This record gives sequence, C-alpha cells and structure tokens, in this order.
Amino acid sequence: MDEDERGLEPGETGQVQSENNEAAGLENSDNFEAPPAKERDEIKSEIEGLQDEQEDAASSSVDEEVSSASISEGKGGKEYIKKQSKPVDLRKIMGVIGAIVFLIVVVQLIPCQHEWVPATCESPKTCKKCEATEGEPLGHDWQKATCEEPRTCKRCGEQKGKSLGHVCGDWAVEKEASCSEMGIEKGTCLRCGKEVTQTIEKLPHTEGEWVITRPVSVASDGALTPGTREMFCAVCGETISSETYTIEMTTSQKNAFRTALSYLDLMAFSYSGLIEQLEFEGYTTEDATFAVDNCGADWNEQAAEKAADYLDLMGFSRYGLIDQLMFEGFTYEQAVYGADAVGL
Repeated sequence: MDEDERGLEPGETGQVQSENNEAAGLENSDNFEAPPAKERDEIKSEIEGLQDEQEDAASSSVDEEVSSASISEGKGGKEYIKKQSKPVDLRKIMGVIGAIVFLIVVVQLIPCQHEWVPATCESPKTCKKCEATEGEPLGHDWQKATCEEPRTCKRCGEQKGKSLGHVCGDWAVEKEASCSEMGIEKGTCLRCGKEVTQTIEKLPHTEGEWVITRPVSVASDGALTPGTREMFCAVCGETISSETYTIEMTTSQKNAFRTALSYLDLMAFSYSGLIEQLEFEGYTTEDATFAVDNCGADWNEQAAEKAADYLDLMGFSRYGLIDQLMFEGFTYEQAVYGADAVGL
C-alpha cells in the first residue's frame, strides 16, 4: 500500500517500519510480513500521539527542540530512527530580550514622582531623582560692605570684594613703642563708631660699639686668621649685626700682638697693666696699645682670674682685694667683678 493510501506523511515511513519490525521481533528484511490493517491503524494512532507529545515538549522548552528524524539503512536492510542534536530555540531568546526591552521602555514612560530641592541663589528648584528643574535661580540678595565685612549675600552668605576698613580721626597712644616692643594706640571709627585698637611699629635700634667675640689670631709665621665681632643696640642690647674682621699689621705690631697673647696665656693682666708690660719689653706705646686693643681679652674675666691668683698667695678682705686689683690697673667696676667672682 502506498504512503498516500495509508494516510501517512512521507517522513513517517521509517518510524512505522521501525515500530512494526521491533514489535514482530524481525532481524532482517527477508522474513518481514506486513501486519493486518487493524494493527496498522493502531500503530498509526500511537505515532500521531507521539508526534503531539513531541510538539508540546518543543513549545515548552526555552533552549532546545527535537529535530526531525532521518532514515538510514543498517545491516541486513534494517531501518531505524537516528536522532539529531537539539539546536537552541532562538525564538525563546528573542522573546526574553523583547520582554526586557519592553519593561525598560515602560519604566521610562512612567512619570517621575518629583522630590524637589528648593531653589538657591545660583540654582533653580531641582528634582533629586531625575534632576529636572523648574523655575529660575533666586539670585543673590546683597548686603552692603561694612568696615569689617565685605559685601555679603543675606541668603547664602557668599562674599565679594573687601571690607571698607575703619576710618579714625585722632589716635590716642596707650603704650609707646620702643626698639624691642611695639606700641598700642586707640581711636574711634568715624563710619561705624566702634572703638579701634591698633599697634605701633617698633622703633629702629640705636647702634652701639663693635664688640669682638673672637679676636684675630696671629700664627708663629705671622699669618692672620680673621676674627668675628658683633654690634649691639645701645638701648636694648639686642644684637644688630655681626661680621668677620681682620686687621692690617706692621711687623712690629705683629710681634707686639704675639707677645701680648703669650703673656695672657701665662697670667692675668689688666688693660693698662698689659700695655705697660709690652712697653717694658721695648715696644712702642702705639704698638703695645694696638696689640692690647686687638687681643680680644675680657677684662672682667681677667680681674676675676687675678683675684683668684692673689687669694692663692694670701688672705684678703673684700675691700683689700678690690684695692689690690685697682693697683694692678683694673677699673673699680672690674675690681668689684673680680671680688664677687671669688666670693668676697
């Protein structure tokens, strides 16, 4: 019987043949016998039921579907059904993507339930969610500048420009300025009426004498090493400046200078006593004075050292020691400093 006469689709032939062969237990095509018509109708109904189940499964699957069966011939002419791989269902994927796009469009079309931030001087009313704006900025409400504050917005506090500054008539000095401290003066502002206090700059220092802090030294070969000296303010005593210095010496002055330093290494001398000693050595008064002026000795310390030397030899009262030091050529102030230094 032809396929058309049996009511079967062309692709169903292999399935029917396979089912009939398996039911009859046939091993090859030589002993194959066609089943009765009633059994063929039952088989046809079962095949149609299987096809319906396959179509339902394909429609419910997202990723795969069963492909159509192909017919192939095996050993002994036996026919069987070969299942192919199950491809991805693109229709399902496209459906999901379309649903997502639809949801995005719908969300965008939903109107925003605005949460408005009030307008400021420079920004209009603005929605926190969608950043939509409405209206215009408020603009600054400027308050005029004062003596102490620049132009200021009453609403947001922004400032522009500079303060006007106080304008005072007469100033009353409360504390005079000196070279070590600033002064103070007060006045009343003509614009705002506020009492104003301001400082007075320090006065310049008064230059005093140069004081040698490290004397020029003379080597045995006559080479000079510069010394240092400082200038102090005659009023407050603060150091104004310092510098290195050197001196120009003749040969006789160099010799007198070296002799003076040698004597100071041996014992204490007063200013006048050292000049006399150098003169005793044959130096001129000019050379001796030059050497003593530049030797860098601290005459107060020389008096203290001399007082200690006397006390090592014998006992002295305070007044007796002061008199002895003055006899050595120290001034009264230097002699008193020496007596104080040794505890008298």
